[in-house]
Amino acid sequence: WRNKRDGHQMVVYVVKAGPFTKIGIAENIRTRMVVIRCHCPLPVELVYHSKPMLRPRAREIEVACHNHLIAYHAQGEWFEVSPMAAVNFINTLTEEDIPIEHPQLKLVV
Repeated sequence: WRNKRDGHQMVVYVVKAGPFTKIGIAENIRTRMVVIRCHCPLPVELVYHSKPMLRPRAREIEVACHNHLIAYHAQGEWFEVSPMAAVNFINTLTEEDIPIEHPQLKLVV
């Protein structure tokens, strides 16, 4: 099965909200952060995002991370685990040696 966005570049991201960590993929991380902040009642912080990669690879990493952290699953793509547990696992699946960490993005909603 092929997704119409398979040719698009995406990043794998990790966000933190209270005791919860979300692992997902996005084409535009800034836009995705606005949406997450609109739907989450807790302050949300972007902890990590990968370099851009084609959607199939980003999705493969996302699913592998979800499966790896299944014991900590809370709801949807949210896990009750340290965000660094997700980042460290993602780094074992990518060629990146150092995670791309960002201070919380200041976005006007």
